[in-house]
Amino acid sequence: MKSDIEIRESIRSIWRNKLQIEEIGLDDDFFKIGGNVIKATGVLKAINSKLNKSLVLSDFIENPSINKLVQKISSKVSEVTSGITKVDPNPEDFYKPFSLMPMQTAYKMGRYEAFELGGVATRTYQETIFTGDKRSFKNFGNII
Repeated sequence: MKSDIEIRESIRSIWRNKLQIEEIGLDDDFFKIGGNVIKATGVLKAINSKLNKSLVLSDFIENPSINKLVQKISSKVSEVTSGITKVDPNPEDFYKPFSLMPMQTAYKMGRYEAFELGGVATRTYQETIFTGDKRSFKNFGNII
């Protein structure tokens, strides 16, 4: 993971490139130094691509300086990591039975005819790209 200093310099470099301005301060407002929403979308795409982030336009508009963007990026990282529960594996319990998740239970129960909406298997969808001629395609369809 990049440090805040590296993130600041990456964002500053992107701003310099998109705005064609050499001197950009860390607290300069993007929209007051020549930026607009159209340029912001290009900057945002470059930031997300270069830093592997998922900022949206509202994040950029609400945080129009480099320092504020870095703070937003840091807070998004902590938002994501705060919801992750650490699981410690216990090798002795690997082969013990465990309960199904609610969605797994729903799929299992949906297959039983005894339920009003039961008796239905799960569905799948598949696309096939065929590059042969029409006659071969008709034969292909008959085989399937």
